[in-house]
Amino acid sequence: MKVEQVKPPQSLKRYFWDVDFEKLDILKQRPFIATRIFESGDVDAVRWLFQYVPRRELEDTLSRSRGISPKSAHFWSLLLSIDEKNVACLKKSSQKLQSSHWVK
Repeated sequence: MKVEQVKPPQSLKRYFWDVDFEKLDILKQRPFIATRIFESGDVDAVRWLFQYVPRRELEDTLSRSRGISPKSAHFWSLLLSIDEKNVACLKKSSQKLQSSHWVK
């Protein structure tokens, strides 16, 4: 049984200017699509996202993604009730953590 591609609506095309929008598939690329909408989406984009992506997957995406700005990550962690300590992009990078151990 072949599952057909589920495409985002044309109204979201502006958020995916750097990829082939016609090849985006919500079934296969949920984290990528969610990250873009978390960072840049408007109210309609967010409504669409919550309609097509289960909340648990949105929480997982926020927890794992490093492609979200701190400002957006703080907002979404509040909205999704995720402790900021569990949001990857808000954690100190391992490189910065290592450099803090060296004496200057």
